[in-house]
Amino acid sequence: MIKIGLIGVGNIGQHFANRLIAAGYELFIYDANAEALIRLQKNGAIALGSAKEVADTVETVLLCLPIPKIVIDVATEVAQGSQIKVLLDLSTTGPTATKEVYSIMQRNGITMVGAPVSGGT
Repeated sequence: MIKIGLIGVGNIGQHFANRLIAAGYELFIYDANAEALIRLQKNGAIALGSAKEVADTVETVLLCLPIPKIVIDVATEVAQGSQIKVLLDLSTTGPTATKEVYSIMQRNGITMVGAPVSGGT
């Protein structure tokens, strides 16, 4: 089974999470909101205690976060993970944040893909 990490499982991220679980991926999640984690654990996701813990567990991590500062802060933490090789940022935060996250990942030898989603929940 392929392992994937998803950080940010709120209003939009929960939909990505449920589809990944339904597709048969082993999904490791983190969110600052404990209720969001509990909701997805009931569907089969494995909740971890921090963004770094997700990046210590899987090679591919997806971010689905609300604002640029949070994306940059979480990316900085994720970059310290021992297993991460690829970061896909699904957050819609604009080119400035994407460039900063790319720089953080590049310094740590991690491939970064910017794949912002648009639209509402």
